[in-house]
Amino acid sequence: MESLAFTATTDLRAFGEFGIPATCYGPSGANMHAPNEYIDLDSLKTVTKTIAAFILDWCKENN
Repeated sequence: MESLAFTATTDLRAFGEFGIPATCYGPSGANMHAPNEYIDLDSLKTVTKTIAAFILDWCKENN
C-alpha cells in the first residue's frame, strides 16, 4: 500500500470529526474529476480482492 496526501477531502472527514479512526482505500489512476479521469484496471482487481477478503474475515469474526 502507498501513502498519499493531497489537498482534497472525502466523506471520510466525518469520521475524523467524531474521533473514529478510518482509512480511505481504492484503486490507482490519474486526472481525478477531469474529463480524462481513469483508474488502472489491474489495481481495481487488487482492491476488489482486498475488500472481499476483508469482508470475509470480518464476517467470520462477527458470527
